[in-house]
Amino acid sequence: MMKNYVVLLMALFLFSCTSSSEQQKETISSASVNNKEQLKIVSWNIEWFGSSLEGPKDKDLQEKNVLKILTNLNADIYALCEIVDTARFGNVVRQLPSDYQYFISDYASNAKNSNSSSWQQAQKMAFIVRKNLLTNIQVNGYLRNNGRLGYDLANGRYPYLLSGYISFNGKNQSLNVMILHAKSGADQESYNRRKDAANILAENIEKDFANEPFVLVGDFNDETTTTITRSESQSPYVAFSSDGFHILTSNVSGNYQQSTIHYSSIIDNQIVNNTLYSYYIPSSTQILGDVQDWIKDYKQGTTSDHYPVVSLFSYSSENKPEVGSLNTKENTRDSSALFAIENTLVSNEIKLQASQDLENVNFQVMDAQGKSYIHFSKRNVSSNRPFYVKCKELPNGDYSLLITTNENKQALLFTKQ
Repeated sequence: MMKNYVVLLMALFLFSCTSSSEQQKETISSASVNNKEQLKIVSWNIEWFGSSLEGPKDKDLQEKNVLKILTNLNADIYALCEIVDTARFGNVVRQLPSDYQYFISDYASNAKNSNSSSWQQAQKMAFIVRKNLLTNIQVNGYLRNNGRLGYDLANGRYPYLLSGYISFNGKNQSLNVMILHAKSGADQESYNRRKDAANILAENIEKDFANEPFVLVGDFNDETTTTITRSESQSPYVAFSSDGFHILTSNVSGNYQQSTIHYSSIIDNQIVNNTLYSYYIPSSTQILGDVQDWIKDYKQGTTSDHYPVVSLFSYSSENKPEVGSLNTKENTRDSSALFAIENTLVSNEIKLQASQDLENVNFQVMDAQGKSYIHFSKRNVSSNRPFYVKCKELPNGDYSLLITTNENKQALLFTKQ
């Protein structure tokens, strides 16, 4: 949440939170507070939201479920695909507990503008943005005059770009969030069109946003490390493997390693440029398959066939969580191997499993505004048994568990209810 917070005298407030294994217990003596702030960006394909022709059959139930998920996620920016019913969408936004504004693309596949006869029933892209987060917001279709790109992207589904000014490290600069909803299909032609679109986008994005924080998110309809097209072995998004970009979803943390219900691939991706990567919280990118714990019939297709994807950014480099150097890919490539979290929706404790025996491990729990509630160290953590962080006294809300060792670091997201 992009607000300035007065630092309260929270040192007087103690949490009786502990971490334990089957044989050991360790007590956290106190909670600490700081003014570190985080930016939470969620991307999600909400399958044919509100469509009278496609997608989940019960539209009222889909709307109810989407509202519950967005409320629980409590993100600063939502970048969404497949919005059909704009009235239903506006109704969802107005019911969110925080104050948001939203923007919907005025174009779609085979619809040049909102006056086109096919626009109403078309899949559109949309942003939901927390009010007072950005100033001077502008939204538009990126490279909308490029006919070749329009053809590559499902006949006119140009990337949807939101730009505004945000305070990064005490300086106001542009933040650019772009939604990509690429052409679907595992056939050769679809692959070729995705690859050509990626080449055009990578070249132009690197030029247009070289010195501005930039993130590309959405439904890429293909993987970034390989491809769903059997006749090919290379990802159509290889152009984003250059030194100018970092593919956050090439190394997601957490239990879920697929972004849709029915397939094991990660086709919903997030890519940042070097400028925004300097504010990225390592290993914070997760596929939120835990929405199926919030919506019990999620896998039955009541809401969407995709899972949300989330990443966290610290927008003050001086106040970034203490997780080591953030300047190279090598520092974060293997960080997700430290711990697996059993369930990201917790009540009394967080159950972790170490992938290997670890020494000198630091743990820190921070909320979405960057306030630190729990901070402790463990000399030894065994991989032979679960490791628990007890958090019964933690207020309900979204948190990140930051874990560091001498060599690695990891951030795990969870929700306390």
